[in-house]
Amino acid sequence: MRCALWLALGLPYAWAGTDLPEIEAVTDEYPPYIYSDGALAKGPVADITRVVFREAGVSGKMTFLPWKRAVSLSEEKSDILLLIVSRTPEREAHFKWVGPVVISWIRLYKFRHRKDIPAELTALHRYHIGTIRGYASEQRLVDMGFVRGRELDPASSDENNVRKFIAGRIDLIATNDQVLAYQLHRQGHDFSEVEAVVTLAPPFIEYMAFSLGTSDRTVAAVRAAYERLRQAGKISP
Repeated sequence: MRCALWLALGLPYAWAGTDLPEIEAVTDEYPPYIYSDGALAKGPVADITRVVFREAGVSGKMTFLPWKRAVSLSEEKSDILLLIVSRTPEREAHFKWVGPVVISWIRLYKFRHRKDIPAELTALHRYHIGTIRGYASEQRLVDMGFVRGRELDPASSDENNVRKFIAGRIDLIATNDQVLAYQLHRQGHDFSEVEAVVTLAPPFIEYMAFSLGTSDRTVAAVRAAYERLRQAGKISP
């Protein structure tokens, strides 16, 4: 479902700016980093987006979409800014990058009572692993030899992925500490019930990523604003 909220200057979803084109900042729900709460966009990445846009003098709005649709929109239109994108060699030439905004360690987790699941990556091919469709963490597992539709069971969102994990429809889940703790709590469970089996090193470095059709002038303004704020200690990944 597409959720785009327009608000006045100073409120969470829209910013007034200069003569630069309006930017649509697009993301999926990725709590606790960024999520919608009624008319508010919350989380540290929402805060970073707001302060960087204001510093750059760029006007814009924020839209929440399923991840695959957000990526498709960036391929179809100019002046689109994807939020929280893992910067990988495969993606490098497809976007204009700003950041980083998040450093994320992805791990494979199991429930502690699952004593049958070993802490060895090569032994996990006989188990079902929950991933998010289109995420870089899913692609890394594919590159490691895991197969979508066999060992990998993709979901459309972290909420759905954790729901399947709790229901026992998957044996392990690929995510990070913060996301899993948040979703478990929302669904009546506690992070102490799970343990990490394998860490998918190195960490994923998450950036903001402009669509290629976005003007270099806009991108330069946002990059410069990000760097000024970073050097001033006002933002950090």
